[in-house]
Amino acid sequence: MLPVWLMLSDIRMPEMDGIQMLTELKRIGNSVPVVMLTTFDDQGPIQEALKLGAKGFLLKDSDEELITSAIRGAVNNQVSLDPNIIAKALSPTATAEEQITLTDREFEVLNQVAQGLHNQEIANQMHLSERTIKVHLTSVYSKLQVETRAEAVAKAKKLGIIKL
Repeated sequence: MLPVWLMLSDIRMPEMDGIQMLTELKRIGNSVPVVMLTTFDDQGPIQEALKLGAKGFLLKDSDEELITSAIRGAVNNQVSLDPNIIAKALSPTATAEEQITLTDREFEVLNQVAQGLHNQEIANQMHLSERTIKVHLTSVYSKLQVETRAEAVAKAKKLGIIKL
């Protein structure tokens, strides 16, 4: 029996991340099967890795049986995905604009939150009631699918909705 080569790689690494590595392998014509391991289940990297030929995508906390199965599948040219990320891997990619549409007021309130202002301070600056600010924030949280001010700011920054 000939030796079988397989590469296990993290999706996020310093200097060259997993996507860059897959791109380089494809560029040089290396067809070694690659199974990606990660602690993140972000849709973009999952889909990109699969487009670039990754034969598996697993969360690092996957059980031993799932990892073994993915490795066996990869060397047999089969694609294996952790069941916890299948929905994200197969969902159509939407742009940030398609996903999130904030009203002008929501955007203004979110920007004020990003500047570190409290609800009462925002209300005073915008000449609105604190209750109105809370209503806008609740709507922002819902649209961004977050639960806290910090999460809202972080996600809005990540999606390019706000700049800090």
